[in-house]
Amino acid sequence: TPAGGAITVNLAAGQVITTADFGLNIPTSYTLTKVLNTEPPIRTGQPISYTIRVTNTGKTTIVSLPLTDIYDPNFLSYGYAGQFAAPPSQDTVDDGRIDWPDLTVSFGQPLAPNLGFALVVTFTAIRDTNDLPGQTVTNTAEAHDAVAEALGLDVLPEVGAEEAPEDAPLTPAA
Repeated sequence: TPAGGAITVNLAAGQVITTADFGLNIPTSYTLTKVLNTEPPIRTGQPISYTIRVTNTGKTTIVSLPLTDIYDPNFLSYGYAGQFAAPPSQDTVDDGRIDWPDLTVSFGQPLAPNLGFALVVTFTAIRDTNDLPGQTVTNTAEAHDAVAEALGLDVLPEVGAEEAPEDAPLTPAA
């Protein structure tokens, strides 16, 4: 935009201009974090929980926000004593992948700028990680195909968060 803040553009029928910003390019972004809630050391058979937080850091409202949590089913089992995730995931199949098709539906509202959604996901430790390099397994959350509403709908880039490996060593039950 020029120093005066105004721009005049005359277009002929069928003509396109891609070099002028008419104020429709509103910054849209979000952050995704995943934090281990359970204090190590974690023994096999014990519960493990993570908090996944998505925060709208942009200036538009997010109207669709799918989320996937990927874990290694050789070391973690989805759920513990009937607790799985809050809000509930699409299914409770223990297959290494947990899906929420749209967090705005799960939470009953779009995600406005400067606000966030927090989910708690619970697992059971099922195998010792002491023989692995770093004694840890990777547990990753990823938001994908998010849609923001400004004056139109924009698909946002994929964002992922990986739990720091040193935070979740599993050790055999004593």
